[in-house]
Amino acid sequence: MNERTVEASGGRSWRVRLPVETVRNWSAPLARTLSVAVVGPSGSVERTEVVRLPVGLLGQNLELASLVVQAP
Repeated sequence: MNERTVEASGGRSWRVRLPVETVRNWSAPLARTLSVAVVGPSGSVERTEVVRLPVGLLGQNLELASLVVQAP
């Protein structure tokens, strides 16, 4: 995520859990998108997507229980 390696769990139905504060730290101030890449076992990028975020998510101190990003 945003060019950072994050270990996923769940096999083919993978999941990654990160605190919103971590996502804020890994993103530009007031960012409106995240870059999510899926890396295969060989280490090569298999797919990259840009995910739109809710307005103000990374610029304000919003209290969220979770943010879900799903691959189509």
